[in-house]
Amino acid sequence: MSKVEFKLTDLPPMPQVVTKIYQIDENHINISSDQMQAIIAADPGLTGKILKIANSAFYSRSSRVSSLSGAITLLGFKTIKSLTLLVSVSGIFSQSKATKEIQKYIWMRSVLAALATRYLAQKLNKKDITEEVFMATLLRNIGQGIMLNKDQDVYNDIFRQSQMGIDFITLRSKEKKSYGITSAQLSGMAMKKWNFPQALVNTAKLEDYNCQTAKDIVGEISLFTLLGEVIVTLCNLTDQAELNEKQLREYTILFEKFSTELKLSNELKNYFLNDFHDAVKKDEFYNFCEELFLM
Repeated sequence: MSKVEFKLTDLPPMPQVVTKIYQIDENHINISSDQMQAIIAADPGLTGKILKIANSAFYSRSSRVSSLSGAITLLGFKTIKSLTLLVSVSGIFSQSKATKEIQKYIWMRSVLAALATRYLAQKLNKKDITEEVFMATLLRNIGQGIMLNKDQDVYNDIFRQSQMGIDFITLRSKEKKSYGITSAQLSGMAMKKWNFPQALVNTAKLEDYNCQTAKDIVGEISLFTLLGEVIVTLCNLTDQAELNEKQLREYTILFEKFSTELKLSNELKNYFLNDFHDAVKKDEFYNFCEELFLM
């Protein structure tokens, strides 16, 4: 396997619209909403995609949302901010036909984990961090997409040899050997370059699941993200990566550990283990995210 020289300059810029929205002062909500509307409206493609998401079953209402102002009023500043991020991040992935399968797998795995963590945060009445949890989880593996864009053949081999990223020891070892850095480190670098909150940067930099999980050590947002990713893997939400017996035991232990940290009820744990797979696959928002990857 050839050596790939990776430089900080290889990090893609975050789309300007996202940067501008994250600079808006949320303390004056009326002014902030007007500013957000003006920024998004300047990009017709982004406007159309956000309205389509807003009208999906995930945000189903009695009437359709036909304007940005209506979407912002109905869904709220933080949700629209997250939707803008979702649409923009999907554009960071290359559209190479040669690695389309891997690109889509990385993207949809992140989307599924983000949806799981948002649902978790809502059920646990963590409204103050729900959108931050969603963003942290969505961006957690952006380094994998950046590495794939840098050298498609190299990362395609790495990802497949690590069982589609499930074998973290192999994944990190091969990333380090080929790029001189892991995708987790790269995700953290990208988040820092894009001026995201430190809690999101810290979440992105976590190398694996074998870390201390107390909230005061890892952080609550990171804990949600880790559990969301474990749910995706344990329940095979991608329908592409079956676990062997040893991995099944390991991920079950992780699921119980993170669930205990977040004080999940048995009812909520059973929902994720038995029902979430079918529920999320029927969700129009999930299906739109698949479509968004191809836009």
